[in-house]
Amino acid sequence: MIERINLSPTKSSPKRTWAIAYIITGLFFVIAGLGFYASYRSTVKKMAEINLAANKSAHSDNDVVILQARIVVLKRSIDSRKNLIKKLSINIKRSNNIKGKKHYYSRVLQSIAEYLPKSIKCNKISVDGNNGSINGIVTLYNALPEFVEKLNNDRKVFSSAALQTIGKLSPPLSAMYTGYNFKIVFTLK
Repeated sequence: MIERINLSPTKSSPKRTWAIAYIITGLFFVIAGLGFYASYRSTVKKMAEINLAANKSAHSDNDVVILQARIVVLKRSIDSRKNLIKKLSINIKRSNNIKGKKHYYSRVLQSIAEYLPKSIKCNKISVDGNNGSINGIVTLYNALPEFVEKLNNDRKVFSSAALQTIGKLSPPLSAMYTGYNFKIVFTLK
């Protein structure tokens, strides 16, 4: 019986050793499995964050591409409007050149009619380009210089006006009128 009782504490039983080895190995695998699981969860979480950031980046990249396309469209629109403005300004210049060279003869007649005193009768008003003349009869000599002065003061229509000739009426007219023949020459603006 002595042989069966193990009184020496240094020797352990093989069954107990194996049981402890199994328990330690099992605990090691459980701890290693939990570590791998935690690492897996952490990796999955990081990948989800990376995908979210990539989606945001892709979305912002799409926004950037859309904004760049809008900028290109706006630049083309601006260029086309600049070209339109250039064409319109050229047309305006052309029409102003035509308009600038044109004389409004109705303004000439209107100014003459406005300033013409009752003592002056116009027989002929002629305009040729920028130059013109008024031929007529005046009954009061003093009204003629005032009329010429008024024409000179109308700077919108006339650049100059001057009395060119004045003389006594010829015999057929002198029987009907008392006064003088005159000729006024003028230059238009």
